[in-house]
Amino acid sequence: MRFVLSRFGGLAAIRQLPLVVDTANLPQDVSLRIHGLVQQAGLRQLPSEMSSDQPDAFGYELQVTHDDGQVTTVSFDHASAPQPLRDLVSALREVPRTC
Repeated sequence: MRFVLSRFGGLAAIRQLPLVVDTANLPQDVSLRIHGLVQQAGLRQLPSEMSSDQPDAFGYELQVTHDDGQVTTVSFDHASAPQPLRDLVSALREVPRTC
Protein backbone atom coordinates (compact mmCIF):
# COMPACT_ATOMS: atom_id res chain seq x y z
CA MET A 1 0.00 0.00 0.00
CA ARG A 2 1.10 3.51 -0.68
CA PHE A 3 -0.03 6.45 1.46
CA VAL A 4 0.16 10.17 0.82
CA LEU A 5 -0.77 12.16 3.93
CA SER A 6 -1.12 15.94 3.64
CA ARG A 7 -1.68 18.22 6.62
CA PHE A 8 -2.87 21.81 6.33
CA GLY A 9 -4.58 24.58 8.24
CA GLY A 10 -4.19 25.59 11.83
CA LEU A 11 -3.83 29.16 13.02
CA ALA A 12 -1.34 30.09 10.29
CA ALA A 13 -3.06 28.04 7.56
CA ILE A 14 0.22 26.26 6.86
CA ARG A 15 0.40 23.49 4.27
CA GLN A 16 3.16 20.99 4.95
CA LEU A 17 4.88 18.82 2.40
CA PRO A 18 3.01 15.54 2.10
CA LEU A 19 4.26 12.47 3.91
CA VAL A 20 4.63 9.50 1.55
CA VAL A 21 4.81 5.97 2.95
CA ASP A 22 4.97 2.76 0.93
CA THR A 23 4.49 -0.36 3.02
CA ALA A 24 6.65 -2.32 0.56
CA ASN A 25 9.63 -0.37 1.92
CA LEU A 26 8.86 -0.97 5.61
CA PRO A 27 9.97 -3.70 7.97
CA GLN A 28 7.42 -6.51 7.96
CA ASP A 29 6.14 -5.85 11.49
CA VAL A 30 5.51 -2.17 10.75
CA SER A 31 3.86 -2.99 7.42
CA LEU A 32 1.56 -5.55 9.06
CA ARG A 33 0.62 -3.06 11.77
CA ILE A 34 -0.30 -0.40 9.19
CA HIS A 35 -2.29 -2.90 7.11
CA GLY A 36 -4.18 -3.88 10.26
CA LEU A 37 -4.92 -0.23 11.07
CA VAL A 38 -6.28 0.28 7.56
CA GLN A 39 -8.67 -2.62 8.13
CA GLN A 40 -9.73 -1.26 11.53
CA ALA A 41 -10.33 2.21 10.08
CA GLY A 42 -12.53 0.82 7.30
CA LEU A 43 -11.09 3.36 4.86
CA ARG A 44 -13.10 2.21 1.87
CA GLN A 45 -16.36 2.70 3.81
CA LEU A 46 -15.58 6.18 5.16
CA PRO A 47 -17.10 9.26 3.55
CA SER A 48 -14.64 11.12 1.32
CA GLU A 49 -15.01 14.26 3.44
CA MET A 50 -15.54 14.68 7.17
CA SER A 51 -15.43 17.95 9.05
CA SER A 52 -16.14 19.11 12.56
CA ASP A 53 -16.30 22.77 11.51
CA GLN A 54 -13.83 23.69 14.25
CA PRO A 55 -12.08 26.94 13.39
CA ASP A 56 -8.31 26.79 12.91
CA ALA A 57 -8.26 22.99 13.10
CA PHE A 58 -5.59 21.05 11.25
CA GLY A 59 -7.03 19.32 8.23
CA TYR A 60 -5.74 16.14 6.65
CA GLU A 61 -6.05 14.47 3.30
CA LEU A 62 -5.09 10.82 3.14
CA GLN A 63 -4.76 9.15 -0.24
CA VAL A 64 -4.28 5.39 -0.15
CA THR A 65 -3.37 3.24 -3.13
CA HIS A 66 -4.45 -0.21 -2.03
CA ASP A 67 -2.63 -3.39 -3.03
CA ASP A 68 -5.38 -4.09 -5.59
CA GLY A 69 -4.68 -0.72 -7.29
CA GLN A 70 -7.82 1.05 -6.07
CA VAL A 71 -7.35 4.52 -4.63
CA THR A 72 -9.22 5.86 -1.60
CA THR A 73 -9.01 9.52 -0.60
CA VAL A 74 -10.37 10.83 2.68
CA SER A 75 -10.33 14.46 3.89
CA PHE A 76 -10.90 15.14 7.57
CA ASP A 77 -9.85 17.06 10.64
CA HIS A 78 -8.74 15.53 13.91
CA ALA A 79 -12.09 15.99 15.67
CA SER A 80 -14.14 14.46 12.83
CA ALA A 81 -11.93 11.40 12.36
CA PRO A 82 -12.91 8.16 14.06
CA GLN A 83 -10.28 6.85 16.48
CA PRO A 84 -9.05 4.06 14.15
CA LEU A 85 -8.32 6.67 11.46
CA ARG A 86 -6.46 8.82 14.00
CA ASP A 87 -4.44 5.74 15.00
CA LEU A 88 -3.54 5.12 11.35
CA VAL A 89 -2.40 8.73 10.90
CA SER A 90 -0.28 8.48 14.05
CA ALA A 91 1.33 5.26 12.82
CA LEU A 92 2.11 6.80 9.43
CA ARG A 93 3.66 9.86 11.05
CA GLU A 94 5.88 7.62 13.22
CA VAL A 95 7.44 5.88 10.19
CA PRO A 96 11.05 7.02 9.72
CA ARG A 97 11.29 9.45 6.78
CA THR A 98 13.72 7.16 4.96
CA CYS A 99 10.92 4.64 4.25
